[in-house]
Order: sequence, then structure tokens, then C-alpha cells
Amino acid sequence: MSGIVQLAGDDAIMAGRPCPLGGAARTMACIGVLAALLTTVGAAPVTRVATRPLGRGLVGRIDHIDWDVRGRIAVNVLGANATVVVEAGAEGVLGTLRHEAAPQGVAFTADGKGLLVTDAGDGVVRLYNASAMPPGFSTLPVVAAVDLGVDADDVLVATDAGTLWVGYGDSDSARRREDLPPAGLAEIDGTTGRVRSVTALPAHAEGFALSRRDAVAWVNTPDANGVVVVVNRTSQAVLATWALEDPEAHKPLRENFPMRLVGDGLIAVGYRAPPRIVLVNTSTGRVVASAVTAGDLDDIWYDASCALLLATGGSGAIEVYRVATGPSVALTRVAAVPTAAMARTSFYNGATRQLLVAVPQMEAGDGDPALWVYNVTGRCDVM
Repeated sequence: MSGIVQLAGDDAIMAGRPCPLGGAARTMACIGVLAALLTTVGAAPVTRVATRPLGRGLVGRIDHIDWDVRGRIAVNVLGANATVVVEAGAEGVLGTLRHEAAPQGVAFTADGKGLLVTDAGDGVVRLYNASAMPPGFSTLPVVAAVDLGVDADDVLVATDAGTLWVGYGDSDSARRREDLPPAGLAEIDGTTGRVRSVTALPAHAEGFALSRRDAVAWVNTPDANGVVVVVNRTSQAVLATWALEDPEAHKPLRENFPMRLVGDGLIAVGYRAPPRIVLVNTSTGRVVASAVTAGDLDDIWYDASCALLLATGGSGAIEVYRVATGPSVALTRVAAVPTAAMARTSFYNGATRQLLVAVPQMEAGDGDPALWVYNVTGRCDVM
């Protein structure tokens, strides 16, 4: 199967039985989808418009996605040890980069000339030459390879365009490098792949956000009781450690995975235990708004044009929240759109206002993995 399958009308929401039964994981995900449907509020501002197949025989979890300035979309199929690249304006798969271990984080450099892939298996960060990707490629030239020791994961491109930030680490692993902190946030040169600095963390870094105003970063560490670690990227100092609580239940929040910068002075943090999204004032570390989610959150995105948060998780739904800022900060769910079982990973392109949701093939015999493409539409004032 190749190309784009276009959807229209009622199929834009409920195309292709989004929650087929089969296996415990899929059954639980279906329950989450049904719950999301029952709590949908108003007309959904998210509409499915296309399907981008990722190829056959790629079984397993999909982790991270990136979309570059040339319209190329890289998808890490961690379970199949592959990075699939498709083009936004073309049919089919451009190429599939094969790995020996488990590709986890992925990011194009700002100019599109490099592709960074982090590896959960061997802890190596590889910078590939992405200037030319011939159709059908399975390998790319390696510009640099940096061994961070263990479990190299999430990656962000800094606003200065020349720096990449990678979270890594597992203090219990026997493979970790003795000359690096067991877990940290690594600063990597986007041209040479050289490690410029490492900021030590108490545990493996999951989602993190970089301040646009200064050198501060906020880092989720679910293995350290779910604290958010505040660091200075220039001095490599830990500035604060936030152990956040559910403001309604007054109980600790745990298992914080996704994070996103929301405007100026707020971050959105997603927790799985209990399932919550909270907005945190970055000056005070105080939770100023929260909302219940369907669960198993993996990605959060912010649509600045309509002040919306878009959240995806393994429960099988896109949850859409309106963010109210100013003197009274609030977070209100306005829609929950069903997707598919275990469709946790996503990517939002703010320029095109399109959300990509990765639908994996978790077992042999399931449908082939694909990206489901959603347009974020509608008038902001009626959502």
C-alpha cells in the first residue's frame, strides 16, 4: 500500500474502525476511545484528511517524528529498528533507514542538511548527512556518532539553529560511560556532532522544553518520582526541582512524559499517574491550571494561533484543550477525537496547522503502520 488515502465527510472522524479489538492492549485502548467519545464537547476543531502509509512489515512501537523545512517527515519505528522518511507533497515512502538497535529520538537540523537519530539500545547519537536522500535509500552517510552511554532519547533543536539538545541516561545500566553523568541533558553541535556540554540530572530525561528568553530548560524525570528539573544550560547548574501535585486531589503527580512551552511563562506537563495535563508558571513552579486526560499521554503540542493544546496518548484519542491566559489561567477540554489503538506519538506543524498521528502495527497481521494527517481548523472564537 502506498500513496495518500483521502478522507471526506463523516469518514473524517470515524474512518476505518479506529479501535479494532484484538489483544489486551487494544481492548484497553478501545475503552479509552469510547470514554473520549462520551466526553466530547462541541464540534471537533481537528479533522482527519489523509493517511500516509509507512511501509509493510514494520511491527512495533513508533516513538518520535520530525518534519523539516524541505517537507520531509522522519518517523522512528523503534520496534522495527527503522527510521521511515516520507515527503509531505509526494506519494509513497522516500526511504527507510535501518538501524542495528532501537531508534528513539529524531530531528532534522534547522537547515535540513542533517538528520539526528538517538538510540535507546546503544546510547549513541548519530548525525546523518540528509542533504540528499535518494529514492529508496536504506543508508545515509554518518557525519558524526556520539556515545552518551545509555538510552539516548528525546531531542530538540535550539532556536539558534546550530545546537541540538538530547536527553539520555539510566543510572542502573552497566553500559553507562564513567566520564559522563549517569543521566543528563547533552548539548550537541548540529554541524559536527561534538558534545559541547552535559547537565547532570537525577534520572533519565523524557520531554523537556527550552526557554526562548534565557538559558533555562525544564526537564521531565519520571524515574525520579516525576519531578520537573529546572536547569541552566550555560552553567550546567540545577536551579530547582519541582515535585508537583494535583491541585484538586492534593496528591503527587507521577510519570511525567510530554512537555511543551505554552506562550511566555507557562509550560504544559503531561502526567500518566494520575492522567493529567497541568499548566505550570515557569517563574514560580506553581500549578496554575489542570485538566483530566484519557490517559497514557505521550505528546503535547501548542497551537498558538487559537491557544489550543493538542494531546495524544495510547488511549486512542486526540484531546483538544483551550488555554486561557492573563490574570486567570484556565485549561478547558473542547473536544476528544478518536484515533486508533496505541496511537500515542504525534507531531504538530504550526505553519501548516497539521497534526500527524502515528498509528503503529503492534502485532503481525494488524494493518500496516501509517501517519494519520489531521487539519486543525475552525474559527478560534467558536471552539
